[in-house]
Amino acid sequence: MKRFTLLPAVAGVFLIAACQSPVQRAGDTQLETLYGIGFHPGQISVLVDSNGCTDASSFNLQVDEHELHITRTSEDLCRRKTFRTWIKLPSRHTGILTLANPFSV
Repeated sequence: MKRFTLLPAVAGVFLIAACQSPVQRAGDTQLETLYGIGFHPGQISVLVDSNGCTDASSFNLQVDEHELHITRTSEDLCRRKTFRTWIKLPSRHTGILTLANPFSV
């Protein structure tokens, strides 16, 4: 009978968990994890997680110096299975900006 060890698999899980970035905050508000971003004249589109009740009014877009912060202002309390959706946020900022939010794929 062959014996299998789970040590490498368990160690891999801990390694992945250790590589996760810590929660990033802008002031007292948590920065939203973004899965995509698009820049258009007068607006910024962001790909975010939603449970069905997320819309543009759920977010605040703020620029501090040249750093872009996108924060969620209201929790999505809907009970639908989480999915990703594009949200269009109005923006009148121009120039080169650095994204402060965590980005994932």
